[in-house]
Amino acid sequence: MRHEILFQPIRIGPVEIKNRLVLAPTNTNGVSSSRAFIADPEWANKVWEDQAENIQKCRRCNRCIYELFASRPVRCTVNKKAGRERFDLPELLGI
Repeated sequence: MRHEILFQPIRIGPVEIKNRLVLAPTNTNGVSSSRAFIADPEWANKVWEDQAENIQKCRRCNRCIYELFASRPVRCTVNKKAGRERFDLPELLGI
C-alpha cells in the first residue's frame, strides 16, 4: 500500500514585511516567528497597522532558546520584560 505524504512548507526565520504583508517564498504556507514575538509581543499588531518600522527586531542571539533549554524563564536581549510578565487570568478571560 502506498501513501502520499503532503508537505506544507512553513518559513522559519526572518521575513520581509511590506505594506502589511509578510513576504516569504511563494512555496510557503505559513510563517513561524517565535523569537520575533518574544522580542516584540506587538509584532503582529504593528504589521497589521503598517507600523513595521516600529518593530523591535530580534537580534537572533538565541538567548531565549538557551534559557528554555536550561529550564529557566525566557529572557530576551531586546525585550527586557520577556519572561517577567504577570497576568491576572480572570481579568484576561473577562470573568
